[in-house]
Amino acid sequence: MAIRNFSLALLGSALCAQLAFAQVNTATISGTVRDVSGAVLPGVSVAIHNQDTGISRTVTTNETGRYSAPALGLGNYQVTAQLQGFQSQVRSGIALTVGREAVVDFTLAVGAVNQTVEVTGEAAPVPISLQLGSTPSAAQQAQVAINPTTGVVTVNTVRTTTAVAPRPVTGTIGRTR
Repeated sequence: MAIRNFSLALLGSALCAQLAFAQVNTATISGTVRDVSGAVLPGVSVAIHNQDTGISRTVTTNETGRYSAPALGLGNYQVTAQLQGFQSQVRSGIALTVGREAVVDFTLAVGAVNQTVEVTGEAAPVPISLQLGSTPSAAQQAQVAINPTTGVVTVNTVRTTTAVAPRPVTGTIGRTR
């Protein structure tokens, strides 16, 4: 009888412990880091900073470009992705609530180490016009839209050419003296 009571007490303790772990107030931030061509980037340093408490954690992307930071405290976060030879990217305004897994993907462009692209909040895509290059006869423009929520970068290019116009003729028509 004593063994049975002990077994029931042990089973009850195990169930209570399991329920206590289920009540943890944490969340997760994870995602994938790619370059502008869509290739995954391993070895990217991803810094996750709780803006409410000041606590930071840094993780590194694996060979498939994925990172995960589980068991984060609740609050507002800023996430920064950086890799040598690429522009850093900063995302802020990420609110973690109980049990949420926020997916924060990054698309890093090649650039100098001191260049940073900062995206605040989870806003709609922002169109950006770029002049990619020009010659006297041709120019190429790109419309770039970056969706901060999904990290998707859309690029539409347009090539324009300048038509060769006849040179205006100046002078006098008719008889000259």
